[in-house]
Amino acid sequence: MRVKIAKWGNSAAIRLPKAVMDGLRLGEGAELDLSLVEGELRGVAVRSGSNPSLADLVAQMKQLGGADYDFGAEEWDALPTEIGDYDGFHDGQ
Repeated sequence: MRVKIAKWGNSAAIRLPKAVMDGLRLGEGAELDLSLVEGELRGVAVRSGSNPSLADLVAQMKQLGGADYDFGAEEWDALPTEIGDYDGFHDGQ
C-alpha cells in the first residue's frame, strides 16, 4: 500500500488509510511508536495496558456503528423515576 508524504506545519506527515486503522484497531488520537529498522519505517501501536482510555472506547464504538437514538425531553425527564429515584434528584415536583 502506497501513501504520500505531506507537509504538516514544519513536519512531514503520512495519512493512514482506514484499512490500516481498522486492522490495527486504532482511532483518532492513538499513538504509534515509530522506529527505523534496516532502512524500513516500522510503527507499533502503543497500548495503555488493560484499561483502554475513554477516547479509545469511543473510537471503537464509532467503528462498530450502531443505531442512533435521540433521547427527547420526555424520555430524559422520565429516567430518574424509572430507576427508582435512588438519589433524590427527581422528587416528582
